[in-house]
Amino acid sequence: MKTRLTFVAAVTAAAMVVLASCTAGSSSDDPTTLKFMIWDNGAASIEAFESVAAEFSESTDGEIVVEVETLNTSDYDTILNTRLAGGNGPDVFGVKPDKTPQYIEGGYLAAVDDQEWFQELPDAAQNAPSAKSGESTYAFPLNRSGEGLIYNTALFEEAGATPPTTYTELLEASEKLLDAGITPLAMSAQDAWWPVFVLYHASAQNVDFLDPEFNAEVMAGETTFSDSDGWLRALEIYEEMIPYYMADPLGTSQEAAQAAFVQGEVAMFPASWILPEVRDTSLDVGYVTFPTTDDDVPAIWGSYNIQLAVSATNGTEDAANQFVEYLYSDEPYTEVLTALKSFPVKDGVDVTGIDPLFPTMQAAWEGVEFVPTPSDFWLPGVQDAMTTAVQDLTAGRTDPASVLKAMDEATADAIANG
Repeated sequence: MKTRLTFVAAVTAAAMVVLASCTAGSSSDDPTTLKFMIWDNGAASIEAFESVAAEFSESTDGEIVVEVETLNTSDYDTILNTRLAGGNGPDVFGVKPDKTPQYIEGGYLAAVDDQEWFQELPDAAQNAPSAKSGESTYAFPLNRSGEGLIYNTALFEEAGATPPTTYTELLEASEKLLDAGITPLAMSAQDAWWPVFVLYHASAQNVDFLDPEFNAEVMAGETTFSDSDGWLRALEIYEEMIPYYMADPLGTSQEAAQAAFVQGEVAMFPASWILPEVRDTSLDVGYVTFPTTDDDVPAIWGSYNIQLAVSATNGTEDAANQFVEYLYSDEPYTEVLTALKSFPVKDGVDVTGIDPLFPTMQAAWEGVEFVPTPSDFWLPGVQDAMTTAVQDLTAGRTDPASVLKAMDEATADAIANG
């Protein structure tokens, strides 16, 4: 039996656009309709998800139809929560790590452990801490991104600097660049969210890899940030790197710092998502992980960018798992990754065509653990307290111990307020 597919996609939070519609064939059976909802990752990703959804529908002879809806990131959680609570949530949808436990507790997510496509994922992808409850897994990563340093090879050569592999080497390279009149790092502090990129590189290697339960224990009131030698060291590293930031870090926006790197005026950028913009220039760039210790710590700050789940309440689990299995298959998966400019969570996926530097980055990550963003596990207000205090640290108005004290006070307030 063949039925010609109906495929609907929403490209805004407010409206869905019918991309193709056809009449049913000879059967009177209605197709199973799945709703796939995800936050907006850019026009190319929307097009890729729509394309894959349409191809999947065609592969089922129109028996399963997929509606793709993308929402503004800032609105996503509110709209998803409302729909789940109202009993009209999507069938396959993005879930953020800090929200996943409450969705599991609410019974909205289906366990996926017995699915063949899930069992084919690497162990790390099967065991994201926020995705599990007891022995069962309720969410799964679609893609990942490891952060690090994207560096301008010409500026390094001009300064006689060597790409660093240890923290001591990072300081030495930064000093050589500075002596050559080159700003070492495209870091500034006018935008409070930007300086934490240095901190999260440091906390990944000095705190969270060494003590994976630390964030949960702090948020439970069992310990404090001030009790952590690793967090003190992370803030000391941030402070030691300030001379190598943009000349006026508090007066320079993140956008200006990024533009300076893209224009070839700054030697290093501490995030890999700069690559698509770099490819619009003639810059030759390399990649190293961001070293914040001289010890052999096989960990970097990285994360699963998109984590998905299947609804446990819509009665469409079989069809939803068929769609997820198709999404992870070779050609559709590569199509989505290329649009996202991101890395696979599966082995054996060729990333050469996504960006010329991706194979180098993957090689650097062999045997390296990705440590998620710590603030994903913090209570409300803690990150805001940290970013405000870090701006004061950048200005020389406070010290690392006082930043930790501010974070502890915000944590205590959040715990007290439930």
